Amino acid sequence: MQQNQHTVKFHGTLGECFKIYFLNLLLIICTLGIYSFWAIINLKRYFYQNMEVNGYRFNFHATPIQYLIGFLIALAFYFVFVFLMYFAPKIAPIFILIAFCFLPWLIVKSWQFHMRMTSLNGVHFSFRGDIGRAYWVLLIAPLLLILGFVIVFAILAGGIVGPMISGGDFSLSVIAIICLLFIAGIPPISAILNSMGLTYFVNNIFFGEQKFQGEFKKSSLIKIEYIAWLCQAPFLFAIFKFYFDLLTYVVYVIYYPDIYLNLIIQTTFYLILSIIFFVVIGSAYRMVAIRNFAFNQTSINGIQLKSTLQVLPFIWLMVSNLFMIIFTVGLTIPFAQYRFVKYLADNSHLVGDFKIEQGDEDVNTSEANPEFVTDAIISTL
Repeated sequence: MQQNQHTVKFHGTLGECFKIYFLNLLLIICTLGIYSFWAIINLKRYFYQNMEVNGYRFNFHATPIQYLIGFLIALAFYFVFVFLMYFAPKIAPIFILIAFCFLPWLIVKSWQFHMRMTSLNGVHFSFRGDIGRAYWVLLIAPLLLILGFVIVFAILAGGIVGPMISGGDFSLSVIAIICLLFIAGIPPISAILNSMGLTYFVNNIFFGEQKFQGEFKKSSLIKIEYIAWLCQAPFLFAIFKFYFDLLTYVVYVIYYPDIYLNLIIQTTFYLILSIIFFVVIGSAYRMVAIRNFAFNQTSINGIQLKSTLQVLPFIWLMVSNLFMIIFTVGLTIPFAQYRFVKYLADNSHLVGDFKIEQGDEDVNTSEANPEFVTDAIISTL
């Protein structure tokens, strides 16, 4: 028996996106940036309220004052840090370390805020993850994995490359072996952290009193990471090539400036372009693959989430948006946002008999509630 598939629909228009963007920009300029907090909420609310699935609309309930309070708190922290840097430089690193230790707590509170402020047909989402588990997933486990990786990498690199160096061989092949060993160890670590993160953040989301559930196997995520690195490999080789070429040209430009100055400019351009494509291609593939995997492994009350993003169209979307924004000096940001949101919506689906009762749109958004302020701290930082 074939189940019903409900696709998320975005009802916003390109004209409205441009209108909101330029109106926000004008008001931000006129108010010397103060209107930024209202602009953020207006834009978020527009995208949420124009998102619909099976006739039900999303909504976003946060208020600009919450973001403004969060900004002021973040600004106070910044001034304290600057003061310590100038008048007590030995204490400044301790201040940063303490702030870093609070990061998992801030992230969880931010996630709770976003979930509580989001509703579908008046029914609110919520996040009920344990803070202690957050510290393990976001801080302790990553530090232990990185430490273990460094130790293993040092042992392997020393065992393989050490005899070669002691024998007088310190060529590009040695550098290549070190790089390959380093790159080979990154995907398993990324996959483990992604699996832990997805399990923690997805499985603690509730829609009303109904819980999201998903199983995110590390083996599938390891495969995604290795494929991503294979996609990035040509650009990584190009980065190394142009980098070493640039070093050579810098040495010879002193003796032959007419020849090597142009080569330096060209090589720098190609190096920057290679770095951009390395980042964009890898990020795009990971976003598509991990989003599809996470959606397709997640369900709620018998309703299956489904994502149908495709790698090449998504890469084209990311690259074209990036260069379009650069070449128009930001004037086409609304068009880029519209394309991105619409593409995500068109490829997001719910499979099953999806019906919900009308919920209560009212929610406590008091500016005095510290749980709401933490979201704005994260956003402004």
